[in-house]
Amino acid sequence: MPLIIGNIFIPEFSWRGAYLVAGLLIAITVIPLDLLVIRTKPEDMGLYPDGASEPPGKMTSTGHGNKKSLPQLEMNFTEARKTPAFWLMAITYMTFSFGNSSIMQNQAPHLQGIGFALATAAGAVSTVGIGSAIGKFGFGWLCDYIPAKFVLAIGVTCEAIGVIILMTVNSTSPTFLIYTYAFIFGIGMGSWLPSMSMAVSSTFGLASYGVIFGVINLIWGIGGSLGPVTAGSIFDYTGNYFWAFVVVLIMYVISVPSMLLVRNPKVKTDKA
Repeated sequence: MPLIIGNIFIPEFSWRGAYLVAGLLIAITVIPLDLLVIRTKPEDMGLYPDGASEPPGKMTSTGHGNKKSLPQLEMNFTEARKTPAFWLMAITYMTFSFGNSSIMQNQAPHLQGIGFALATAAGAVSTVGIGSAIGKFGFGWLCDYIPAKFVLAIGVTCEAIGVIILMTVNSTSPTFLIYTYAFIFGIGMGSWLPSMSMAVSSTFGLASYGVIFGVINLIWGIGGSLGPVTAGSIFDYTGNYFWAFVVVLIMYVISVPSMLLVRNPKVKTDKA
C-alpha cells in the first residue's frame, strides 16, 4: 500500500485525497471481514485456546508435547496492577512503542531529507510492512516454544539492529542497504502483538484478559503517540534525526531488561 499510495494516489489526488481513498479501502475490506469472520471465543466453535483439549486452567502447555498440570492463575485488573509484572510490562511496551513509532513515522522524511526519492522511501515503508507480517507469524510460532518475554527481547534487538543500519545510510548508500534496514526492522516490529498477547495471558490468566490487555495496549498507544512528536521535535531543533535515533536506541535499552525482569505472580492454592 505505501508503494501504491506514494506512486499513484498522492501524485493523482494529493495526500489529502490519498488519505480519503485509503480510508475507504479499509472500510470496504476490513469491516465486512470483521463482521463475517471474527468469533469472540474459541469455545464458540467448540475449540479451546492453543489447540488444548480442555478448558484453560486445567492444562497448561510449556511446549508442544510437554504439558503439565499447574495451579490455575486468574487475576482481575485490580490484582494485576498491584504486581511488579504489570508495571514492568507497561514500561516495556511503552518504551518499545515509543521507539517503534518514532521510526515508523519519521523514516520516510529522513530518507527523503538525505536525498532519496519518495518512491524509495515508500518502498522502505512497504518492506517494513512485509517484514512485520512475516515477524508476526514467526514470533507467534516462537511464542509456542519459549516465554513471550524472550520473544519480545529478540524482536526489540532486531529493531535496534535496523535502526543502527538506518543511521549509517547516507545519500551515497546503495538502495539495498535501505531495504535491509527496513526488512530487519519490520521483522522486529512483528514481535509486539504476539508477545504482548501471550505475555498478558500467561502472566495474569484469561479471566480478565480483555481488560488487562486493553490497558497494556493503551499504554503502548501512549508511547506510540509520544515517539513521533519527540523525534520530530528533535529534528526541528537539530536539523537532523541523529539524536532522535539515539533516543530510540535508549528506549530499546530500557525495554529489553524491563521485560526480562517480568516474573509470574505467585499462585495462591487452597490447602486441602
